Amino acid sequence: AAGTHRLRALHRIEKLFLQLMEVEEMQEKMSLALGEQLLHRQEQKSQKAESIYQALKIRACSNEEEAEDEFLQLLCVRKGKKLVARLLPHLTREPRENILLTITHHLPFLMKKDMLDE
Repeated sequence: AAGTHRLRALHRIEKLFLQLMEVEEMQEKMSLALGEQLLHRQEQKSQKAESIYQALKIRACSNEEEAEDEFLQLLCVRKGKKLVARLLPHLTREPRENILLTITHHLPFLMKKDMLDE
């Protein structure tokens, strides 16, 4: 069962990373855009980043539910941590705070998982 959770998490990370790469590409194109085109690209980028945030399925969970939580499973994989770190600058304040608060709340669980994986 643990292997299935990990494979599912890896698959989700790959899909979300592809979307994040599109957001980062939009960010690069924004430097070339002017006026109305810039506003349109900013809106597209924001929507795409919000879509990734929603796909992370961040929710409140108890300590007993940590092992089953999809977001925490993503953070148990190195590439999942990189995904979240690269996504943060593209999000607005509220989603960023929600991610950081969730990570902080479950830090003991995440540290324990890291120690076990080493």
